Amino acid sequence: MKYFKGIVMFVELRDIKFSMNWSSTSYLNIFTGEIKERYELSEEEFNDCIEIPLANIREIKERFIDSINHKPFKNKFRNIQDEEFESVFHRQINEFTLCDEWYDYESQELGKLAEEWCNKNNIKYSNKQNKYDEDVNITSNTM
Repeated sequence: MKYFKGIVMFVELRDIKFSMNWSSTSYLNIFTGEIKERYELSEEEFNDCIEIPLANIREIKERFIDSINHKPFKNKFRNIQDEEFESVFHRQINEFTLCDEWYDYESQELGKLAEEWCNKNNIKYSNKQNKYDEDVNITSNTM
């Protein structure tokens, strides 16, 4: 892990959450706060970046299933094959009208992961819920 002592930068937590849920690895420029994919970075820029880890969405989905107090929904996942999991999961959250609950749960879990990652890397962040929020809730980490 790279550590940039004395660097003070600021990111939007929602951008880190999005990057953790993306299909390819993203990198945070520790000086500018920009998030880019590897192919977008020059070697010089890459040296100023740290990798944003991808979240294990399958694990988050399994925890969601465990958290739901809905036996018929849970029963759909008994003896399921790994290759079937994704399609069954999305079909069942639609069938049981649990989409809103799933997306709220996923957002909360990604938020926790993003906060942990920012804290671990001494990155200051804003926890605005969306780009239209007026209030800026800045969490400052000690460096």
